[in-house]
Amino acid sequence: MEPSPFVPAAVEEEDDEAWGPKLAALPEEHSEEEVAKLVNLGPDIPEAIRPRLLALLKKREGAFGANGRLGHLKMEVPIPLKEGTTPISKPMYAASPLKREVIEKQMKDWFEKGVIEKSVSPWGFPCVVVFRNGKPRL
Repeated sequence: MEPSPFVPAAVEEEDDEAWGPKLAALPEEHSEEEVAKLVNLGPDIPEAIRPRLLALLKKREGAFGANGRLGHLKMEVPIPLKEGTTPISKPMYAASPLKREVIEKQMKDWFEKGVIEKSVSPWGFPCVVVFRNGKPRL
C-alpha cells in the first residue's frame, strides 16, 4: 500500500494508543505556497484568480487539516429542516466491555481537545465502534 500524501509517515506508524483524530498545533507560519500544496492547487487554476485564492487559503488555513491535526473554523451553521420535522434521538447500542472502554476513552479525549462539546439538543444518535486493521475506530 502506498503512503498517503496527506498523512505524515510518523502519524501512520503510531502505536495502537494514538488512534482517532489528531489535534497537533498548526505550525506558527505557513507560506502561501505551503498552504497551496496542502490543498493541492492544480495547474488549471487561472493566473488571474490564483493570488486571490492563495490569500483566501492563507486567511483560512486553520480550517484545513494539516500535519496530522484536524482543521477547525469557529462558525455556527444553521441546518434547515423540513417543516413539521420532529427530533430523532436513538439510545446507545449495546456494547461489549472492550467497545465501551474504546468509546469512553475516545469521548474523553475528544472533550478534552475540544473536538466535541456537551449538548442539550433533542437530536442524538449513538456512536459505532469499528475495528480496522486491528485498531478500534469510533
